[in-house]
Amino acid sequence: MGAMPEQAIKDKTAIVGIGWTAFSRQSGTTALNLALEASLKAIDDAGLSPKQIDGVFTHFHKHADTAAPREMVHGLGLEKCNFEVFNNGGGSWNCSAVMTAASLVFAGVVNYALCTGR
Repeated sequence: MGAMPEQAIKDKTAIVGIGWTAFSRQSGTTALNLALEASLKAIDDAGLSPKQIDGVFTHFHKHADTAAPREMVHGLGLEKCNFEVFNNGGGSWNCSAVMTAASLVFAGVVNYALCTGR
């Protein structure tokens, strides 16, 4: 069996920022506020501004304590968001969100994607 062929997406996208909130059981705020705080820290860590984000990928479940993608777009003040994706699936969603975001950056659908989780 020979080596696997080079993948077209390899070395064409990158994760460039990370952000999180303080860890606590009783934060005293909403899931949306926590998601926005972590997102702003990740955007800043990446050296970007929120206005540059044009794709949002979130884990959302209407019966859980999570922030919806539209809430994230409005809360961050994103003027142009080409793509919003959410999933209420299990643990594999975090990996899927990153791969989906990387694929859409590679395809030119979005320039800067924000992936959030809980």
